[in-house]
Amino acid sequence: MALREDEPGVHSVVLPLTQIGHYPLLIKAAGQSFSQKPFTREELRSAATWVDRVVPPKSDDGKQQWCELWLCLLNDDRMVKSLTKLGLNVESMQECLKKFCQRRR
Repeated sequence: MALREDEPGVHSVVLPLTQIGHYPLLIKAAGQSFSQKPFTREELRSAATWVDRVVPPKSDDGKQQWCELWLCLLNDDRMVKSLTKLGLNVESMQECLKKFCQRRR
C-alpha cells in the first residue's frame, strides 16, 4: 500500500482490517532524506482490532441511573442504620438527593 505524506517526514495509510484480531505488519520504505540521500527501511510493527462491548449511556440516562442507585441505597434499612451510626443525617441526605435528581431530569 502506498503511504501519503501528511506533512514533511510524516506519512500514513488507512488499513481496512475487517476481522477482530492481531495483525503483524511488515513496513518497507524507500525514499530520499531531506539532504537528498537515498534510504531504505524495514520495520515490523503490529496492529489490533476489537469490539468495544461497553455501550456508554446517554448523558441523561447515566445521571438518572446514579440518582436511582443512591435513592435505593438511602432507602435500605441496613444502610440507613449504618450511616446513622456514623452520625450522618440520612433524612437530609435523601431530601437533598431527591432535589438534585429532579433538577437533572
